[in-house]
Amino acid sequence: MEALVADFNFDGWRDVAVPTDSGYGGVNTFYTLYFYRPGDGTFQKSRFSAAPGDLSIRANLLPDPVTRTVIADYKSGPGEAKATLCLTVDGLDLYTCRVGEGSTAALAALPDDDDWTWYDPMGHTVAHRPLQRSGDQRLFWTVSAAPLPLLSLPDRHSRAQRSLRRGERVEVLELRGTWAHVVWADRNRRRFSGWVLRRTLK
Repeated sequence: MEALVADFNFDGWRDVAVPTDSGYGGVNTFYTLYFYRPGDGTFQKSRFSAAPGDLSIRANLLPDPVTRTVIADYKSGPGEAKATLCLTVDGLDLYTCRVGEGSTAALAALPDDDDWTWYDPMGHTVAHRPLQRSGDQRLFWTVSAAPLPLLSLPDRHSRAQRSLRRGERVEVLELRGTWAHVVWADRNRRRFSGWVLRRTLK
């Protein structure tokens, strides 16, 4: 097993993921993250914790600089578990913001398919798919600022897909720091997903 050296918290400095264990014939490697602190030249152990009862969240880590998230991918027999680790509000650590379980084929679909559960930074469930089978309540917020661009990524400079009006309702799928991942339906019931600033919703 080899350590991974990459910018896991996207601050411009390389961090280290130290392997702590392996499983499933070596397919899964579990890591502990250490973030580089340029102020004093030391490494600080990550505080992030797994979703309740799921230690596989630290398996096969892969940072994604486009979405500024870290992907964890755990394989077991014909099944697979995937998770997304998001930056905390202060940008200094990660938390488990999304977990999916099922077959490999099912998890290859889009992020808002039936196999995902979303969490807020405190570990509380924000949304779960499939809602119609789980019985969970869907979370809706109202647009309080207009016009509100529905962005393709949680970044002010990303492309706006649509513009939302004050008073329109959106379904919240994921909370990531100051951003909310939402789904909005137009008059023809076509659904569009994207990102808005949390403070623009109530």
